[in-house]
Amino acid sequence: MISDSERVRGSGQVGTLGARDEVAAAYLAAGRHSDAITLYRHVLADRERTQGSRHPQTVTTRQGLADSYLASGRAKEAVSAYKRVVADRDHTVGPDHLDTVRARYSLGGAYQRTGKTVAAERIYEQTQAGFERVLGPLHPDTLRSRAELARVYRKLGRYGDARALLSATVDRLARILPDDDPLITELRESLADIGDA
Repeated sequence: MISDSERVRGSGQVGTLGARDEVAAAYLAAGRHSDAITLYRHVLADRERTQGSRHPQTVTTRQGLADSYLASGRAKEAVSAYKRVVADRDHTVGPDHLDTVRARYSLGGAYQRTGKTVAAERIYEQTQAGFERVLGPLHPDTLRSRAELARVYRKLGRYGDARALLSATVDRLARILPDDDPLITELRESLADIGDA
């Protein structure tokens, strides 16, 4: 499919780039991280050349590359790519756009993987507030970001903050999920662990 599109339209044509992006995403989903990284890099270079570095599709390709870096264990490269994605999304759609908030959440996860817990804390605090503004206090992404922030607080020895945030998150989840939901169970276990700390 891609070779036909490249032959007919050229490798830098938007439709061809979209098809190549889809193949890279399929590689990532299949665990073929090296192939995903290679293809995303090529697509990114072509998108920057033909569409510009801040075009929404270029930024989406860069995010796919960052996701691939993170999945392959290359967290430092993921941090660098996610920083660029966040900056570009801030510039093009604004800090409270859902795509920007989600990119910032991914950056926090990459910071955690590099052991930069203080940087992750700052990012997760921004992300949690962003999800709450954009999606509301009971949306799963908001609640997930609150739980992640509580985990970071715990790693930093801020047990009281972690306990308070997890407790409030469990209370909110209990309003929308059944009591035996796996996420509620996991968070209650985390809350119990913090109680022992």
